[in-house]
Amino acid sequence: MAKQVIIPSAPLKGATQEQHDSYTKDFVFNDMVNAAPITGHQVERTVSVVQTKSKVILLNKKKLKVSGTSTKIYPEYLAYTVGLEGCAAKLINYIIFHKINLTTNRFVFNDMFIAEFNDLVQAINSKKVYKPGVVKQALRKLVEANILQSVARGLYMINPMIIAKDNTLKRALINEYSTFLINAGKDVVADFFPKYI
Repeated sequence: MAKQVIIPSAPLKGATQEQHDSYTKDFVFNDMVNAAPITGHQVERTVSVVQTKSKVILLNKKKLKVSGTSTKIYPEYLAYTVGLEGCAAKLINYIIFHKINLTTNRFVFNDMFIAEFNDLVQAINSKKVYKPGVVKQALRKLVEANILQSVARGLYMINPMIIAKDNTLKRALINEYSTFLINAGKDVVADFFPKYI
């Protein structure tokens, strides 16, 4: 199974590296939270430059753990998500980077999912937690925006036009997704492509 990396839907404003490291420890490099373990590697980055009296420039470097794996998000992601706001915008990023099975593009949505999503939201914005009804409404917005499709009770599939493990799998997942649309009595064009405002 492919590994993933998280991109918060809202940046950590003014975060120190220590705050960022704590965040990534809890939500990026935490196998208990992610659908697939994420590997990381260390990089050094310059955090300050000092010039000595003898005009020698010294670089003060600090180690930073970054993800060594990722997934393929296609440019269509922008077309599907550009109009999303609030909970729905955070929810799609959470699904992509924490819950999706990259072989099937599916994820399970239940009460545990909502609790874990709120843990992430609270880590980013310490005072905000969404009520379960708000998260469920955001999920419905993602379905209405043709980003997700319900394939069984509590089981959803992300439109493979947005994300897939690789191009070969993308083709197979597009056929599978279209089959689900047909079986659900939906239009394979109107319910497949982004809804433009």
